[in-house]
Amino acid sequence: MLFLINNPLIFIIVLAIIGFVIFIGYKIYSEISLNKLLKQKQLVMRVDTSSFAKSFNKRIGLLTSTALAPIAVVLIVVLSQNNIISPAGDILDVHDGQEVIDIYNDFQSKMSTYNIFRGFTSEENVDFAPTILDFANAQIPKVMQGSSFKSILEYGKEPENWKTAAYYHYYLQLEHHLVPAHIGIRTKEYKLLMFYGTDRKSNTPTTPPGWELYDLKNDPTEDFNVYKDLKYAEVVKDLKIKLRALRAKYKEDGKEFAFNQVIEKYWDYTKQDYERAKEISAKAPAYMDSLKQSKLAKNRKRKKGSAKELDDKHN
Repeated sequence: MLFLINNPLIFIIVLAIIGFVIFIGYKIYSEISLNKLLKQKQLVMRVDTSSFAKSFNKRIGLLTSTALAPIAVVLIVVLSQNNIISPAGDILDVHDGQEVIDIYNDFQSKMSTYNIFRGFTSEENVDFAPTILDFANAQIPKVMQGSSFKSILEYGKEPENWKTAAYYHYYLQLEHHLVPAHIGIRTKEYKLLMFYGTDRKSNTPTTPPGWELYDLKNDPTEDFNVYKDLKYAEVVKDLKIKLRALRAKYKEDGKEFAFNQVIEKYWDYTKQDYERAKEISAKAPAYMDSLKQSKLAKNRKRKKGSAKELDDKHN
């Protein structure tokens, strides 16, 4: 110790080495912890998109620093809903609160920077494949339902005749996180949803059918359902017309789908429909409890099967 004190230069070098070792150890520990976290099933990471962008920049550094960088055009698409990014790609319902879609484009002419477009411009899932093909200068097949929004990403403006509403359909009645099946339409100003509450092959609701309307300008976090508010009556009427048109466009309104019988039955949502929904609601808790027990039993059976398979491999 006296030797180090009497030799300040060596002392500083030793401190630097110790600090470097601690830093490397911390980075390794952080990476291991993150990897363990990411391997957990059903993981949903809640992240701030601005900090995510900074870390994302580091992650793709390898792409832009390789020998391919001068000739490569890299398109990176990151989507978030409810400020949630799920490794499974799950989007479980059409509620989005302050939905932000962040798209990062790394172009050949500016490989070290990103063009970031934020906002809602009525893009739908069916639009992503045509957009990616458009970026690749590939021909977009006519059978594709969607449209490319490449120009929106490049110039930040909607092209002429761009659609004004997006359609959504969640089919999986109570299959994940007990979310009821529903359809929805979203414009820049409003969002209209219908929870029809039936299985994909059923015409009998197990959760109460009902409508929700949100005024996204005055209620961006979707806290107040204004469907029954009379001052929104014309808005509801207009959105239902558009919703019908989108369902027809995407061929989702056919009689071959049993759930459409329920959607049509509760479309106007009269007082009688409301009373029927209340009756279904009274029975729903018991049904959902039995569903939970059934899922738990299936999970236990699956885990036992996995454990037995693992034992057989070791033996």
